[in-house]
Amino acid sequence: MKKTSIHQLYCFVMISNIFGLICGAVGSTVMIINYEEFIRIFGKILGIIFLIVIVGFFFTLIIFPIKQMLILLKDYKLLKNKELISVLGKVIVVRNNIRKWKDENGILILGLKEFLTCPDAIKS
Repeated sequence: MKKTSIHQLYCFVMISNIFGLICGAVGSTVMIINYEEFIRIFGKILGIIFLIVIVGFFFTLIIFPIKQMLILLKDYKLLKNKELISVLGKVIVVRNNIRKWKDENGILILGLKEFLTCPDAIKS
């Protein structure tokens, strides 16, 4: 099994957030361009309410990824400077049941089940 580095995890999350950002921007644009048709289909009051809710949802899809990307960039800079590793205690617990291993920075990565059931799991 190929091991995933912290850098690869950050890249995946950043790409996911960029995808969410693009979906939010495209969805908002489509809704705003076609607002007259939504008002015609749903009626004036329901159409306006529908548009406000949907466009609000799409704007959330725009704002949330930007916020997450800024947080991740800050954390990644700390991780590169080794400041974040000491705060985390060099242990990452993941939800999946995986065999524990250490990455190139000496961070121990192990599954949640092993972490909860084996008290000595992080000592080795």
